[in-house]
Amino acid sequence: LLMADGDFFVPLVRIDLLERDGKPLPHTWEDVVELAKFYNGTDLNDDGVADDFGFCIYPRTGSGFNDAWIPELMYSTWATTDQTRGIQEGFFFDPETFEPRIGNGFEHAMNVWRDLWARSADGCITSNFVEGRCAIGLAPPGCWKGAFVNSAKGGIAWRNKTDGSVLRDADGEALWRPRMKDGS
Repeated sequence: LLMADGDFFVPLVRIDLLERDGKPLPHTWEDVVELAKFYNGTDLNDDGVADDFGFCIYPRTGSGFNDAWIPELMYSTWATTDQTRGIQEGFFFDPETFEPRIGNGFEHAMNVWRDLWARSADGCITSNFVEGRCAIGLAPPGCWKGAFVNSAKGGIAWRNKTDGSVLRDADGEALWRPRMKDGS
């Protein structure tokens, strides 16, 4: 299956967790896997239950959503190892000989996703990220937009698991709204 469009995925990392645990921001896929392993099966949302996820993805196979995104996730990882000099290098095929370019980078990408898949859950198409249950999320920008920009419905906030309504404090403020360090 070849890529059919040019969509991209945006990673979100819970900086609050990294700061709390003295972990650096990930810069490589190996860093992402290491963090996913560290946080998976721990309590990330302070509900007292160690059942949260190191990595949340859009979407997981069988989620009932668009499984066609799965190859794009693989390509995004594969390309970081096999196409390091830009588009002139080619990705699936050598641009001069049209020989297939499936080598060590493909194997590396599959190993990364094997490790991530074992520590992941659905992200922005469920309430997992909104409920603070994910250390890292990866999804197309439109999926995150629905979670962050939809302020009329609370955006990212704790939600009632029964009806999805936004939980609010005594002053009516949505709980667990992300803030910049300066409070904005």
